[in-house]
Amino acid sequence: MSDWKYMRLYPNQIKTKTDSAALIKMPPGSEFSGWMFWHPLKCIHEHPGKMTEMIYKPDFTFRMKRYGTKPYNKYEVQEQRTISASALEDAFSMNGDVYFEDEEPLIYTPEKIDPEVTVANEDLIDDE
Repeated sequence: MSDWKYMRLYPNQIKTKTDSAALIKMPPGSEFSGWMFWHPLKCIHEHPGKMTEMIYKPDFTFRMKRYGTKPYNKYEVQEQRTISASALEDAFSMNGDVYFEDEEPLIYTPEKIDPEVTVANEDLIDDE
């Protein structure tokens, strides 16, 4: 699983969700400002009170779409293009505080603790 990459998103970058996918807006100020793409919901992890995390592989390609801006055509695709994962990373790195992670997170595994065995004092046992 080390070939998966992680990218943080702001919650306002997710425009809408369906049962199986989320529509993600590209950051303003990037080359793809105004473009959006669909990403599987299974690859998006929301952490309450924190940023959202998107998971993808380096060989993924993303189909970017630009929708209409008027009320009568806001659901129509005006333009479409495909970009690579590295181009997507470059666009999101324009924010400056978005991180990309190539490695799996470190997981702390504590040492096993053996319980102490204590024998009760025989004088204190009441056998009535």
